[in-house]
Amino acid sequence: MIPFDGPLSLDTVCIDQDRVLAFATTSTEASEQDRNAAIHLGARGCLIQSRLLHWYCEMDLQSQTASVPLDSGADLHFHNETILGKVYYHTMMIYLPAMFTPSHKIWHNDTVRSSLPFCTPAEVDVHVQAILEHAEVMLQQSTLAGILLYLPMRVAGQRCASHMDRTRVQRIISQIADRGFVAIKSLLPAFARLWS
Repeated sequence: MIPFDGPLSLDTVCIDQDRVLAFATTSTEASEQDRNAAIHLGARGCLIQSRLLHWYCEMDLQSQTASVPLDSGADLHFHNETILGKVYYHTMMIYLPAMFTPSHKIWHNDTVRSSLPFCTPAEVDVHVQAILEHAEVMLQQSTLAGILLYLPMRVAGQRCASHMDRTRVQRIISQIADRGFVAIKSLLPAFARLWS
């Protein structure tokens, strides 16, 4: 699998999240300097979103051209990394634009808004479906720990719209808990409030 490091590491995404949140909570006036800073952060978010897409396309192409069938057991490590990479790609494609949607008024400025990473509701639904599908495959076919699905399930559970998807989220969480990560059930009360 293509490594998820270098200029597109999780550290980079987390550092940028900290910068976005710090900016959104400390900046009270929408001055020109604030708008420029917001545009810069938005452009950085778009760059990360673009790099995620490029990484995913490269990883998907590599997994399609793998010489060993994934069901042969000969390349289980590659399969585990690939499925986990897909789950986190779809998670980050929802999570990244969501970082730029706090209630701070700077994000509602037309110039700033046009520079932010964006995901339409239809795209969010596609990513939610993919998270759920890949999580189910991961639980059925891989040896990876269920704890790795905490963030993806949190994001998917917050964004799923249909009753069927909510049922899938609950089923996946139950399967993860059955595999030993019982703490994941702590998501269910929050989802129940959100879904009501």
